[in-house]
Amino acid sequence: MPLAFLVYDTILTFPQEARCIWRRKLTGASLLYFLIRYITLLNMGIRVFGNQPLPSNVQVCTILRYVTIVIEILTVIAIAVFECLRVWAISGKSWWLTTTVLILVIITLAIDIYADSYSFTSILIKSSGPLSGCWQRQEAPIFS
Repeated sequence: MPLAFLVYDTILTFPQEARCIWRRKLTGASLLYFLIRYITLLNMGIRVFGNQPLPSNVQVCTILRYVTIVIEILTVIAIAVFECLRVWAISGKSWWLTTTVLILVIITLAIDIYADSYSFTSILIKSSGPLSGCWQRQEAPIFS
């Protein structure tokens, strides 16, 4: 359901986005906008379509999993940069408050990466039936 809302929002706002963002010079703000908007869309798409039964082997499943991890990390980093810039601007350019938010975001990212290492440590391949494709099994952490 979240993917449907995200795609719907993207379709509705694309003409305005093309007029206001795409036709202008690439800046840090527009780059941050693209990262948040389209990496989030890609992340949601992989979450939905990555769980579909596909003919796969261990290498394809492993690559898909690592691509998913990288995209999730990029999503969190882009949102963290936005949060820090927002706190910096709202707080009257207070570096100590911005640094505090950055530290909290880094801690959250580290916890997410560690927790993610538990969520997909072993790949199961089922080659026939309605549940064929890449599946996960929880065992030990990847980063141990």
